Amino acid sequence: MDALPPPVPTEPAFPSPCTTSAPPALFFLVGSSAPPSIPILVGDGQPEARPKARPEMKASKIGFDGGEPHPGTDGVGRVGGQEIDGGDPQPGTDDGADPQLCIDAGGKKRSQCNNNERRKPNKSSIIPTINKASQIQLGEGKLHKGKTRKPRSEKIRNIKGDLPVGSKSTSPLLRSPVQLTSSPGVNMLARSVAVKRASVIERVASIKRAKMTGSPKTSQHPPSFTQLSSPSLEDLSPGTRTTNSHASKRRRRKLISAIWTEAEPIYKDGKLVEGRCIHCHQIFAASRDSGTSHIKRHLKVCDAKTAMTEMVDRMGRSDSKDPNWKYDPKVARRKLVKLIVVNEMPFSLVEYAPFREFTASLNPWFENVSRTTIKNECMDAFNDHGNALRDYFENCSSRISLTGDMWTSNQKLGYFCMTCHWISNDWILHKHIIRFAMLETPHNSVNIFNIVLDSLREWNLEDKVFSFTLDNASVNTAMVNLLRTNLKMKGFLLLEGKLLHFRCATHVLNIIVQDGLRVLKTVINNIRESVKYVRSSQQRYEKFLGIIIQEGLCETYSRPCVDVTTRWNSTYLMLQSALPLRSAFVSLENQDKEYTFSPSSSEWTLSEAVLNLLEIFYTATGTLSGSKYPTSHLYFYQLWNIKKVLNTEESVLNRKILNEEASSQDTTIAHMVEQMQTKFNLYWKEIYMSACIPVILDPRYKYDFLEYHLSDFGSEKEVDTWMSEVKNTTQKLFNEYNQLISGEMQDCDIQEVQDLNDPLAEWDQYMKSKRRQLSNELDQYLKEKLTPRREEIDILKWWKGKSEIYPVLSVMARDILAIPASTVPSESAFSTGGRVVSDYRSSLAPTTIEALICLQDWFKAADAMENDD
Repeated sequence: MDALPPPVPTEPAFPSPCTTSAPPALFFLVGSSAPPSIPILVGDGQPEARPKARPEMKASKIGFDGGEPHPGTDGVGRVGGQEIDGGDPQPGTDDGADPQLCIDAGGKKRSQCNNNERRKPNKSSIIPTINKASQIQLGEGKLHKGKTRKPRSEKIRNIKGDLPVGSKSTSPLLRSPVQLTSSPGVNMLARSVAVKRASVIERVASIKRAKMTGSPKTSQHPPSFTQLSSPSLEDLSPGTRTTNSHASKRRRRKLISAIWTEAEPIYKDGKLVEGRCIHCHQIFAASRDSGTSHIKRHLKVCDAKTAMTEMVDRMGRSDSKDPNWKYDPKVARRKLVKLIVVNEMPFSLVEYAPFREFTASLNPWFENVSRTTIKNECMDAFNDHGNALRDYFENCSSRISLTGDMWTSNQKLGYFCMTCHWISNDWILHKHIIRFAMLETPHNSVNIFNIVLDSLREWNLEDKVFSFTLDNASVNTAMVNLLRTNLKMKGFLLLEGKLLHFRCATHVLNIIVQDGLRVLKTVINNIRESVKYVRSSQQRYEKFLGIIIQEGLCETYSRPCVDVTTRWNSTYLMLQSALPLRSAFVSLENQDKEYTFSPSSSEWTLSEAVLNLLEIFYTATGTLSGSKYPTSHLYFYQLWNIKKVLNTEESVLNRKILNEEASSQDTTIAHMVEQMQTKFNLYWKEIYMSACIPVILDPRYKYDFLEYHLSDFGSEKEVDTWMSEVKNTTQKLFNEYNQLISGEMQDCDIQEVQDLNDPLAEWDQYMKSKRRQLSNELDQYLKEKLTPRREEIDILKWWKGKSEIYPVLSVMARDILAIPASTVPSESAFSTGGRVVSDYRSSLAPTTIEALICLQDWFKAADAMENDD
């Protein structure tokens, strides 16, 4: 038996560029061309290369258009005039092919063929034939229909081994054993497909060998058979072949089931093995074998999902908290603006990844924005709220009172803050910051006046100004004079602006106290340095705490605080916290040689006397600094209380001095009180009118309270002068209000006459005006019995209840009680400004700063109103 020589090198058809681990199936290539040269076995088993077949060559009833015939054939599968398969032509064919011929892929017949008609193959050719009417089984591949039959491994042999002629064997180009019969037309099809498949197999084997030997990669061009060696069919069988380098990287299949919107897939080695419910986090099997129907059933009864569904349903039902609620992106964006403005957060908050994850967890439909966008949203909110407030002022019948103060930021820029105060028609006190503008240099009265006037024009408040509360700086006094002149020329001020300038009460008290503390500068300085010493390091503070424990002062201990030299109230708090620790400071002096600031015993005694004196000032300052309740009518009482204490201290000390009983401490305190009295009397002459008129509108005091307590402020002659001026001013002010309101009432009466078209309407109008002239509301109010002093009353509610009885006087009381006694409401904005314009946000534009501070004040005011309701 001669061994088969290797195939003749030929140029194969271009294989597919993809290398697959699975064996390729054999398909009919209808209308395709055969490869340029096909190695076949002819004669005694020696290979012979055939040229291209002619295009008109056909397979039997398959429509196969093969290549050119082999040399020496007639184009119908004959070699030298003899048929390749040695068989006679069969009826119904054009090339002698037997329609009953079959391929035995497993060594058995697949169709009922006549054994007598089947001949042994001629030694001149060993060519696999294909029966067009039967199923073709090639390894694990299949054509058309039928069951797949696995090849028998024992019949698979190397194509380089011995191959007996006329026996069943493996095809040199196919790995399925086939019956060696012939059908020329169909044989060409088999050869064409086999060559293409063999080229792929050869290329796979070449790549494997290159990887195993470490040889360089092959060229991108398709290799020829001279570059490849024939692989063993046994090595390429399903049981023995190896996968390529990408076989371990499984591609995840696409999940199309609807359950995966509510379940999380879990993979293992690239395979889907389990699924986790996103509601209750329970895990279920989800492989191909188990399926996903049980997950679908679980989602129908999942308690967590049911609870979520019920919550969502409740939000839309009529019995929920807000049945009209629905998601509105604009409302959500405005809430985000409020969050940033009220809490003084940076605009870049919206770009933080955790914040975006948080919003996505709450509402996946919320659209994240950039810091520039949210900054523009803040500016839009400022403009919208400003327009609404401007419309409110235009329709508001109340007069407004202003406060103003200066502030310097860490940018070294000066800002002027203006706050508007008024009592609405429903007798509620309101406060809004209407301007926080950068002030151009120099910071003089003209530039301040320009900002104030522009603000009044912008808010349409020129004709509604009643008073302007400012501190006692000379630049503020000059600015108010300019404003008074301007508004008086336009006829917008009552009493020609006599009550326009209201001096800040807390600032007046601060000046009085500071003058007195200058006398005790040395004493206060020693206590201040002592507090600084124990707070300067951890070691000193811990040592001081140990001394406090030794002295048994733990129950009364409060950490001593350092004062601000320009704020007397902070000095009061420092003395209040340091005096109870007097014995501890004395012990510290004995234990620590570096401590050289210990006050003497007399200085401690003097500090205690000063603390008692300053307590009345501290109480008055706290009372007059409020912004949520009227303070103008409390001003006189607090001043009188301070004056009374100063008078008492002065009289006691003077008595001791006259009797030569005064100590050095008494002499120092007397000098301090004297300085305070001088400063108090100086400012009293400027503020008494603003302090006295609001007291008249307090139903507990009226004129009687003034006449009785003014005697503590001056002589009897001075008291008569002050009372006369206060009464005249109050009467003139009431007359102006009466004239303004009567004019409005007459307009209403005229409208009523025109609407009713009643001939007696004019008579009714005449009688109303006569009654108003005969009855003076102010006199009637002053004659009314006083409200008990010990009875706690809400003065706004009291006047609201009397508004029908005193229609004119109640309007006047509403505007006067709205006057703030201090500039603290404006100064409180500077604390916000210090946080907004911090070291980390020092590049904000002045317009942005103004928008943030004003908008924060407006948001807080609205929230306070909602909480009160």
